[in-house]
Formats: sequence, structure tokens, C-alpha cells
Amino acid sequence: MHSDILSLRLKKEYDRVFSSRKRMEKANASNNAYILDKDLNLFYDGMFLKSVTLFESFVEEFFIGLLYDKYQLSTKKKIQKHIFKDRKLVLNFILNGKPFLDLLPLHKLEKNTKVFYKDDNPFSNIPSASKTVLNHIFIIRNAIAHSSVSSDTKFKKFIENNHNTLPDNQRSPSKFLQSLKTSNQTMFETYILEMNFLAQTMTRFN
Repeated sequence: MHSDILSLRLKKEYDRVFSSRKRMEKANASNNAYILDKDLNLFYDGMFLKSVTLFESFVEEFFIGLLYDKYQLSTKKKIQKHIFKDRKLVLNFILNGKPFLDLLPLHKLEKNTKVFYKDDNPFSNIPSASKTVLNHIFIIRNAIAHSSVSSDTKFKKFIENNHNTLPDNQRSPSKFLQSLKTSNQTMFETYILEMNFLAQTMTRFN
């Protein structure tokens, strides 16, 4: 199976996320509907977590699938890696007694990549700028999912270091995601598009 099928599948999922967002925004702008601000915030929190989970699932499936040759790349490069007979053997080796596979955030992906892959490979080929954005995505993801002192502190530091002109009323994760990066693109859209780009970069490695 060609690896492109995975990135195309993810794109379709993100298209559905964007469609849901458009319907919500349309309803919010309509004179016939009134959506509470807290409901809109919950929507963005939930859709962002869903979008990150979709990316995590993509990375997991691709990472594992390459190790037992379920997916093929179009590159002529020889990908040096451990080779397993099937998915069960891969999981037994990777999990090593752990209850679940944990390949992200980025530092975990890099650590596991060094164990199972060598030299040039789809997971070591992430552009530097994309690595920065991916780290930001997980700072926001953790601030939404955990609401701990540590995750909140990291999120506040991220805002101060990268978006210090943002008004105080836009400095929560949900409001930040709704804020505009450009005149016609929210931060929410920016991050979804980045994860989609990263998936395509990985599966189209050459």
C-alpha cells in the first residue's frame, strides 16, 4: 500500500473539521442563532484536541506500518530500519510492557526514530520551522487537555514569547485559536494546515 493513502485520509478528516468549523461560525454569525461564548470556546477546544489526535494516529500508523512494510514510499532511497514480520511483533517490541504507544510530542518521536530507523527517514526529515510549530501545537494541546500548573505556565510563556501583543481576553487556548494569524486565517486553521503539511511531507519522503 502506498504511504500517500495515509496523508490523503488525514486530509479528508481535516476537511471535515474545517466544514464543522464553518458551520459553527456561520451559525454564530446568523441572526437566527445565538451561540454562547463558552460554547464556542468548548467547540474550538474540542476540535483542536480532535485534530491533534488525528495527527497522532497518523504518525503511529505510519511509523508502525513502515516497520513491517505495510506502506511503501515512492523514494528510491534505501530506508535503513528494523524490519518486523507483522504489526503484532512491532507492537510487542515498541510497547515493551507499556499500556500504550507514545510517539509524540516531537522529542518522543525523535527518540523512537533513532531506535527503529537509521540515517535519512520520513521522521527525521521534518523542516526546522515545522518542528517549532509542532512543539507549539503540543503546548496548546496540553494546556487544553490537562489544565495543570505546568501546562498552563508553558502556555503563558509561549504566548508571551511569541504573541506578546495579543490582548488579555485572547490569551486562553480557545480564544488564541480563534485569533487571526492573517486577515483571513485563524490560528486554529494555521495549525491544522501545518499538521496536514507535515503528514504529506512524511509520506512523500524522497
